[in-house]
Amino acid sequence: MSDTYEGSVHDKSIWDDLMIKKTSINILVDLGFLGADKKHENVILPYKTSKYKKTSSLQKQINKGISSLRIKVEHAFSGVKRLKILSQKIYLRSPNIYDLLIKVV
Repeated sequence: MSDTYEGSVHDKSIWDDLMIKKTSINILVDLGFLGADKKHENVILPYKTSKYKKTSSLQKQINKGISSLRIKVEHAFSGVKRLKILSQKIYLRSPNIYDLLIKVV
């Protein structure tokens, strides 16, 4: 889990700033991280479709498997947003309190 960023920063920009160690653990990402698999071999991206290149039935099954694993993460994100604690101004003095709240929530 990375530190939080203030303002609207794209996830891919944060990803590029991170120093990710080589491990045997696979990392499931969504299509917002296009290009992440070029630097890291353990990144698993879903297959992208376009009007010129359709996905095959095998690629659709793989995408469904990836999304069924990622849905747990997306539900956790929605739970954090539902609490609304992170969208309000925090008047605590510690500079790392926002990171701590993210980890707790």
